[in-house]
Amino acid sequence: MRWITLLISLLVAPVWAEEPWVMDAGTATRTVTATHGWMPGEAPAGFPGSAPLQASPDMGLNAETGTPVLSFAWTPPSPGTYYVWLVGWAKGGAADTAVVGLNGDRLSRVDFAPHRTWARSKPVPITVGSAPVSIDVHMREDGLWIAQMAVTRTALWEEPDPDGDTGRPGLRAHPGY
Repeated sequence: MRWITLLISLLVAPVWAEEPWVMDAGTATRTVTATHGWMPGEAPAGFPGSAPLQASPDMGLNAETGTPVLSFAWTPPSPGTYYVWLVGWAKGGAADTAVVGLNGDRLSRVDFAPHRTWARSKPVPITVGSAPVSIDVHMREDGLWIAQMAVTRTALWEEPDPDGDTGRPGLRAHPGY
């Protein structure tokens, strides 16, 4: 019976021994509203990963509550404080923010700059136990693209481009992902 519980937890929330823990936006569970959702589409060129999603339709909406959510299942290797990073693309100041949350609670707004290029957000600290969690990305302004989410143990994480010298701010996928 114990091995069944272990198997289910591994299927629900990935556990990796190394960091950063990286997930493409297309792998997240998507929650939609009556008017908006995180949708695939013709993403701006140069995105990292394989499946960016856009908060759409792009109608100029700026909302603090009741917005679509991307939920990434993750099991921390140990209790503690970790940092969530996003890679996004914003066309301008009316479509350049999202809100990072944990288990349904909103934690912190993240901004993407410079505009009209794929950029990495500032890190958002999360404090977790050892149980599986849901790291959430709430739409704040429609039109924003999200390509990837990563979790690290440090807020000072720096990493070279996935392609060596392309200038893209992508996050290296874990070899087991």
